[in-house]
Parts: sequence; structure tokens; C-alpha cells
Amino acid sequence: MANWLKPVLTDLYTNVLDWLKARDTDIAKGLDPANVTVENPQSGFIRWSSANRRWERFDGTSWPVLASSYAINTDTASKWQTARTITLTGGVTGAVSWDGSANATITAAVTQGPGSGLNSDLLDGQQGAWYADIPARLGFTPVRQGTGVGQTSNIVHIGWSAASKLKATVDSTDFGALAFESWTASYVASAIAGKANDSGTYSGLNVGYATSAGNADTVDGWHRDDIRAWGNLTGKPSGADIPFNWSGQAGQPAWVWGGNDGSNAYVWNPANFSVAYAASAGSANTINGYPAAQLWRTDQEAHSFTSTGYQKLPSGLIMQWGTHSHVGGTGEIVTFPIPFPTACLNITTSNADGLGGNLNIQAYNLTTTNFTAKNNNAGAVKSAWLAIGY
Repeated sequence: MANWLKPVLTDLYTNVLDWLKARDTDIAKGLDPANVTVENPQSGFIRWSSANRRWERFDGTSWPVLASSYAINTDTASKWQTARTITLTGGVTGAVSWDGSANATITAAVTQGPGSGLNSDLLDGQQGAWYADIPARLGFTPVRQGTGVGQTSNIVHIGWSAASKLKATVDSTDFGALAFESWTASYVASAIAGKANDSGTYSGLNVGYATSAGNADTVDGWHRDDIRAWGNLTGKPSGADIPFNWSGQAGQPAWVWGGNDGSNAYVWNPANFSVAYAASAGSANTINGYPAAQLWRTDQEAHSFTSTGYQKLPSGLIMQWGTHSHVGGTGEIVTFPIPFPTACLNITTSNADGLGGNLNIQAYNLTTTNFTAKNNNAGAVKSAWLAIGY
């Protein structure tokens, strides 16, 4: 609004009233920067800042808080001028210094003893040890229900029934009476009564499956001494079963069991076996009478079946082949697909351009990696070559 350096003596009179009006407007609005823009304020100007909610005084460069320059009491303030200490006494003690600028926390300590109003050793007039020794207060040791290994949290009820039996109920399922040693002994004695002789041997009892035979006299009708005599198959009593163990063994047995009629089994010597047809020979020493060292598989020898390639043979001989386009009357180097380990023995050439006629190609300077080919024809030709070496 107003420029507080105006008016000056050189200003036109017509502008003086506008300058004064602008000053009045600034003052009427309290020089509040939210409502007016004060140009060139003078040191000592006091304004109200609605944004900061405070009075401010211009010091020539900035607008500091007016209360910082004068001791002014207000209804509201960001903090107290002097901090105060809040102290707790009695059964709870603690203190904190607080100036009202932010929340504060008191670290309290609970005291005990006469006069404190609290005594943490007692609860309802009883010492803490009174509550810890529950079995002593109950007069018996309680049994914990559930939460053991493999146990669930089902509710188990055990109680005495009207039939004078101890019964068990899990949740709402009745599991009947519990069996005790005295009842079990009486029941077993009644079940086997008349089936035992004076020597303690029981007869007439049929045990379908047992984890152990104890002092059983026989197994499937065979006495133990008879079974111990089975040192080998020749000692087996006539009609006795022979156990077969389902367990893989390494190597080849000297004898094997087998048969032809599905009913009778015999001992066979595997050395006399003859296999007419087999999916694989395994470790056979010969094939059709030829030792394996004399057999050759092309797919197991290094090779390259391309237009310029090679084939290695078991004997060490190597065949290499390719084509070359020649310029008339000049010698040109032709490189082998792979080097010969020792030497190139021979080079042969033939016509490869399909034009017919005689082909005069001279091959010389044979090395392990290349040879020189000279075209003795009048024009350019293409030849196919074959090299043999080792």
C-alpha cells in the first residue's frame, strides 16, 4: 500500500493526498502483512501478524517478536518464561522440569513400606509366596491337562461312576471304564482258565500275530533245533519253506534259482547261460567273435561332416577333404580343416565346377597344415581335393 518515504517536498500536491490515504489504510489494518504491503517501514514500527498470531516490532531490517523486547504477559503463550518442576511424592515418586512448550513424561517409582500407602509384599493380606505354593493350599498336586507331546487341548473328565468304576470322558465322548491291574489280571486268568498245564505251558491259545514268540516250542510246527540245523539248503527238512530276502546284492552269484514249469525250482550255474538276444552287451568280451578293440564306431571318432571336413580313424589315419577355386597360372595355399599330427601323405584333386574337360592342378609343398595348389589351366577353375595323413 503506502510507501513510508512519501511524500517528499518535490512531490506534486495532487499526489500528497494519495500518499496520506495509503498511510491511513496501512495503520487501520495494523500493518498486518496478510492485508497490506508496507514499503520502506521505519525502525520502531509495530505491527500485528495474523499469520504468526503475535505483535512484532521493526528493528530496521526484520520484524522480531515484540514480547522478546518487552516483558509482556498474555492470555496464551508458546511456553512459560520460567520452567517449573513437577514432583510426585508418597507411594509414587518422580519429578520433571516443564516449561509448558511440549508434553513431558515423569519416570515414576513405586515405593513400599509403612507410611507409603502401598505394600507390594501383600495382596489381599497374603504374602506372594502364599499364592506361589498352590499344591500346599490345595492339599494335593494337580495334574496338568493336555499340551504334552502329541496331545491336544481337549477337556478330559475322569470320575467315579454309579457302577463303581472309574470312567473317562473326552469333551462329550464317553470312553467307558478304565482298566486297572487287578481287573486285567482277573480277566486274563478267567480267559485262559483250563488251557494251561502244571509246567506253565499254555495250549489252545491262538495268537494271530505277535511281535515275539517268547518261549514258544515250535514255529509253524518246526522245532528250533531243526531250524538251527539249516546250515544250507541241503539241511532243510523236507517240506519246509525257504526264505527269500528281497535285498539287492552286488556281483554275480555262483548259483541261481530257476525253473521251467512254474512249480519246481532248481539250482543253476549262470556260467552255462546263453543269451540269444540282448538289448545291450554290458561288459561282453566279444561280439560275433571279434574283440571290442577291433571294432570301430564312427560316431565315437572325431569328425566333421561338412563340405570342408575330416574323419579320424582308430588306426590314427586322418582323411580331410574340401574344394578350392583357382586362378589360372598361379600357386595358392590351401589350408586343411585340422592339422595332421605328423605328416600329410598324399593329395588328390578332381574337377568340381561341372564343366567337364581335363583338369591340370598341381599339388606340392605338403605340410601338416596346408599344401600349395597351382592351376596349370588357361582360366579359373574349381577343384575338389582329398588329403590323407596321420
